Amino acid sequence: MKMKSLVVSILLLAVFAGQALCQTSGRDPIGYEKKAIGYKFTRNGEKLKIGDLKDLLGEEPKAADELSTANSRMMTGMVIGGIGGGLVGWPIGASLGGGEDVNWNLAYAGGGLIAIRLFFATSADGHFRNAVDIYNGEIELGRLPHGTPLKLCLRPDGLAFCASF
Repeated sequence: MKMKSLVVSILLLAVFAGQALCQTSGRDPIGYEKKAIGYKFTRNGEKLKIGDLKDLLGEEPKAADELSTANSRMMTGMVIGGIGGGLVGWPIGASLGGGEDVNWNLAYAGGGLIAIRLFFATSADGHFRNAVDIYNGEIELGRLPHGTPLKLCLRPDGLAFCASF
């Protein structure tokens, strides 16, 4: 019985000590959730706007670099998508307005530009996510050198620390 209570005490101490180590910084981590289009970023349960995200991530130089890349790809994609939308909308508007000789090649080219815009949006989303991971990684001490999360796992032969590569 004495051995059992010693093991339980050590396990409880390990769990609470791990939680205390993760809380050494005054900053709260930023969470993100994959949506149909892009990500939803939250902090303390509140949704973050892009401006708020920029302010927070600007505190970390590595995260700021990723954020800069994400912003440039997002803006490039928006410009390309806007041009593509205009090229698609022009022949549709001409057709609805009663035009008889509508150049549908403009709509095809616009569709291609919209497809290219999706690649820029996907890349920007990935860089936003990387920036948040860098920001959170700076404050989480329970990680191995290459960002591998270290977890306490229940194995068939007992408790163990597990790392996924």
